Amino acid sequence: MMGFVGHRGLQAAGPENTLKAIAEAGRHGFVMCEVDPAISSDGVWFLMHDQTVDRTTDGRGPLSSLHAAEVDRLRIVSEPALMDPDEVLHPPRFMSAAVEAGSWGMGLNVDGGKFPWSDALAEELWEMLRTAGIADRSAISLPSAEDRVTFARVVPELPVIWATDVGSVHEDIAVARERHRHPILAYRSSTLTEEAIRACNAAGIPVYAWAADTFRDADRWARAGVAYVETDCELPGGRRR
Repeated sequence: MMGFVGHRGLQAAGPENTLKAIAEAGRHGFVMCEVDPAISSDGVWFLMHDQTVDRTTDGRGPLSSLHAAEVDRLRIVSEPALMDPDEVLHPPRFMSAAVEAGSWGMGLNVDGGKFPWSDALAEELWEMLRTAGIADRSAISLPSAEDRVTFARVVPELPVIWATDVGSVHEDIAVARERHRHPILAYRSSTLTEEAIRACNAAGIPVYAWAADTFRDADRWARAGVAYVETDCELPGGRRR
């Protein structure tokens, strides 16, 4: 399944990393949502982009220092246009986000650059995706080569995405083929080229364009053969087979 990916959910219609943003992405036909995992002091997984809860909630401090019950009580603060006047949103638990995505036929692209991954954490993530029924349409983005090795060994079934540069496309293709069962190469929209897309497609490796945050760019890369286009735009009909 190819198509559009909502950056932290569909931020044009709901606050980032909330169930509302995920539901709106599903309503618009997106295939995945990019989300940011964070783990509370007592080991419960949530969605939160920043290391602290300060920017997006009425709380203070690192999420990792809070108990799950404390995170559950936090209220999302956001642009008024993204919430109804009487609407109350809380940081969602990761499992709730996975279930919400699954209810719309979507998967999750898990931003794995927030903390180092142990075997146990990789296995825990995989089990949550499996329990939610979205393991076969999800992926993880890993900037760390060491973490990519961990997932290739522990959870080889989960597609691994990593951002790279078009100048190294042929080297990246060689590494992807050698080390990963389901590799996906990601490029910033502003630097992506059609030559890189053709090289990856010829090698059978999907391309992921990120920061395609204008209608023109999102449509351009979708037409050029990019498998996944990550965007903040409110695009209808976001699913392609």
